[in-house]
Amino acid sequence: MLLHEQIEHLCESLKLNSIPTHWSSLAEQCIAQDKSYGEFLLSLLKCEQQQRDERTRNLLSRMAGFPAHKELNTFDFKFATSFAQAYKILEMA
Repeated sequence: MLLHEQIEHLCESLKLNSIPTHWSSLAEQCIAQDKSYGEFLLSLLKCEQQQRDERTRNLLSRMAGFPAHKELNTFDFKFATSFAQAYKILEMA
C-alpha cells in the first residue's frame, strides 16, 4: 500500500476528513518554507479544525431553519427607518 493510501485509510478510520485532501500541499509548503515536523503537524491540525468548525456552523445554520443566509452589509437600512441611527454609525465606520 502506498503512503498516500495509508494516510487516507488511517484518516478515514480516525474521522479526520480534511487531512487526506490537504496534507500533501501543506507538506510542500512546509518544505519550501523550511518548517519543522511539528510546525507541519500544527498547520495540518489547524486545517482540520477549521474544516470542522465550518461544517459545524453550516450544520447549525441548517438546523436553525433560517429562511436565507443574510449578512449585515446587505441589510437595507433605508427601508427600516428605526435603524436609521445604526445606518449612520455603519457609514462612519
